[in-house]
Amino acid sequence: MTVDAFWKEYLDYAKLDKSTKYRNSYYFDTTEEGATKCLDLVLAGKQRATTGILADYDGNIPKAGEDYTIITDWHGVPHCVIQTTVVTIMPFGDMTFELCHREGAYNSLEAWRNDHMRYFKEEGYDFSEDMPILFREFEVVYTRR
Repeated sequence: MTVDAFWKEYLDYAKLDKSTKYRNSYYFDTTEEGATKCLDLVLAGKQRATTGILADYDGNIPKAGEDYTIITDWHGVPHCVIQTTVVTIMPFGDMTFELCHREGAYNSLEAWRNDHMRYFKEEGYDFSEDMPILFREFEVVYTRR
């Protein structure tokens, strides 16, 4: 199933106006193994947040209660629709375990920091503690039945 067909299926399910748009579609992480692990966490209700570099949003900040994203597997197959519920912008160094724990994969702030520093460096960013990040909390509003 294509992402657009999946989105139409969700709009019918949720009885939303057909003109409602989704923000984007993607998988989490930079490896197939990581993408599969994150997708499993999202579908199990354990991952309820994600962190990105603020600059990646290019001024187009997600809006709580309005933005939808389609989460796919590594191969681009859609599995669920998430809706943004809370957006927090802060320096990387201000992250707390209370927040990062919502990403579902971390048992310590140190583990979260190490994984995200790796990811940001792999994406080509010059890492710093002051680097602005966007922490987005979400809820799964649709999975294919």
